[in-house]
Amino acid sequence: MFPDMGATTTEPATIVAPSNRSSESQPPVVLVGRLVSLRFVLGTLRRRRKIWLSCAALGLVVGLGYHLVVPRSYNAYATLYLAQAPGTDPATGIANDMALLQTTAVGQRAAELLGERSLNPSTLLGKAPGVVESDNVLTLNVAGPTQAEAERRASALAKAFLGFRSERIQQQTASANKALENEISSLQQQIGQLSATITGLHSSSQGQELTTLVGEQSSDTSELTILEQSVQQNQLASIGVTSGSRVVTPGTLVPASSAKLFGLDGIAGLIGGLVIGVAYVAVQAVVSDRLRRRDEVASLLGAPVELSLMPVRHPRRHPESWIRQSAFEPQEEVSALAGYLRQRGVRQGGRTTLLMVAADDLTVPAAALAVLAKRLAEEGESVLVADLTNESLLARGIEDLLIDGPSLADRPGGSLHVFMPSPDDMSEVAEPPWSATTDGGNAVLVLTTVDPAKGAWHLSWAKQAVVSVTAGRSSAQRVNSTAVLLRAAGITIRSGVLIGADAQDESIGLLQPASPLVGLPVADGVIPA
Repeated sequence: MFPDMGATTTEPATIVAPSNRSSESQPPVVLVGRLVSLRFVLGTLRRRRKIWLSCAALGLVVGLGYHLVVPRSYNAYATLYLAQAPGTDPATGIANDMALLQTTAVGQRAAELLGERSLNPSTLLGKAPGVVESDNVLTLNVAGPTQAEAERRASALAKAFLGFRSERIQQQTASANKALENEISSLQQQIGQLSATITGLHSSSQGQELTTLVGEQSSDTSELTILEQSVQQNQLASIGVTSGSRVVTPGTLVPASSAKLFGLDGIAGLIGGLVIGVAYVAVQAVVSDRLRRRDEVASLLGAPVELSLMPVRHPRRHPESWIRQSAFEPQEEVSALAGYLRQRGVRQGGRTTLLMVAADDLTVPAAALAVLAKRLAEEGESVLVADLTNESLLARGIEDLLIDGPSLADRPGGSLHVFMPSPDDMSEVAEPPWSATTDGGNAVLVLTTVDPAKGAWHLSWAKQAVVSVTAGRSSAQRVNSTAVLLRAAGITIRSGVLIGADAQDESIGLLQPASPLVGLPVADGVIPA
């Protein structure tokens, strides 16, 4: 513990575990499963509500601005009365008419009437070009880029359909009449032959044969009359169906409110964005291995999570300025972390040292160490701050602090110095920071990270370490690798700190030796198969 020179530290909104058997360092474990429940998913949705709310807002904007990019289409309709041939089933007839309407030939004829031969018939007809209102009434629906064009297309489609239907009916009638006329011609020839035969018979001995021929002639004449009547009936029916089918309502614009259209598009975009955002967050919550719970972090570190902090807001750009500002006016959470770290100093080589290992985010740990360094220097301590990270956020923040407040480096009884090796020598500095620089101190604060590719051998001079983990930033494998490499270098993990803890996390970060957590113990840096 660093000497307490009368400075007061407050630790609001924190959870600190007392030192006892349950909080002693243990070998880390690898989590092999996580309980995924509805409450877990709902908690994730609440915690990450900014994401799905942003998706919903984006969907709303896209929906409202959809027609600013994609031209709006207008709808028009035309109503037709379709006469059916006598003796046909009306339902079958209107079904045939509907099938006829959807043919490409009708669309091509309508495009020719519009004078737009390049217009695609499928585009003109759309997905549902007609709606059956009754056995004799059909409504045509057409879309167009403008109101006038939509009405013109509806009228052209109605005219094209009636003309095409009339031609088909006439062709059907002509085919039927042609077959009837062939039979009529054959009967007329047969009647003529019978008449000639009857005329040549004068003998009474042939009376029986004459009677038979006269009967055949009469039968053929009756059949001829029926066929001629059928031809006339077909022609009359064709004329009746053709002339009886007409346009009841020419192309008429479908009333549509622009405000209502934009409103519906906005609501559709809002719902779509909301669904996408919620699904994204929910799926990510289920499949992600990012750590958020205290018990998970403690289980992987093999050390108790004695302090949990609520999320700390800080800028992502130029965080060193925020670190410097935090040294003068720290946030509650940063001040609480600084007070906690003050109690975790270890006596080593005639001085008190603190090794802070950041598993992920460096900004908050760096700010807390800057606050602690400033407090100790103001209390008259000789402080050495060693920044062993590639980002050097702590060193840059402390340098700004020294520039703005030079009295900290030359205060009676107190001093503040910074040690920052070059990036090339970062992993090769195997000696303590107070030995690698002439600026020694009786209070040494070290911030570092552990690279899985290089290990933590350059930190083997340290006895204990405090590891910080930011909720939702590190994977289970990352935290476990950090713990294994620190222990391989002979460093004991004194405790863990969870930054950005979820307010709904009801787990505890104390290890229970009698009741081991779910996982596989790691002994001597080896994970059992």
